[in-house]
Amino acid sequence: MNIAEWFRRHYVLVLVLIFLAVVNVFFYFVNPDVIVDYVGVKSSYTITFVIATIGGLSTFTGPVLFTTIATFAGGGSNPLLLGIIGGMGIFISDSIFFHLTQLGYKHVPENWEKWLDRIKIFMQKYPRWLLLVFVYLYISFTPLPNDILMLALVFGGYLYRQVVFVLLAGSLSIALVTAYLGVLWL
Repeated sequence: MNIAEWFRRHYVLVLVLIFLAVVNVFFYFVNPDVIVDYVGVKSSYTITFVIATIGGLSTFTGPVLFTTIATFAGGGSNPLLLGIIGGMGIFISDSIFFHLTQLGYKHVPENWEKWLDRIKIFMQKYPRWLLLVFVYLYISFTPLPNDILMLALVFGGYLYRQVVFVLLAGSLSIALVTAYLGVLWL
């Protein structure tokens, strides 16, 4: 397969990557004050919520979310309000992904069951509270995507009601940390 054929087959991926690169370069070179002045403080909260809600559903859009929160906070938006709004958006997107994973788990092919049982057995070796602390720390202090974590929780046999408060606390924490770091750095 030559390069032109590969681009024709994967043009959506290439366009998404180009878009994300352009947005990140834009946020890097444009002063946050200019962005907030152009968008407006009230609109920055709406934009943050939309990006957080949509951004958490994809591995590729996470960097744009954290860049947006830091930029708006550094540009003059209230970091506490921005963190709460962004955290709620992240929580909503993680909750949606968790429920979609639960629905998909019911339709897993039989040849995958042995592999998924290993994940469940591995997760059952540790006390539930320890895994929930790990989940909180992972969500709160790493900008890594939560998709794989949601898959592991569902495959490990966790119910939504067992992880909902950890997801909420972690989502709020990462958004608040990002907002306040944006104030300090920008």
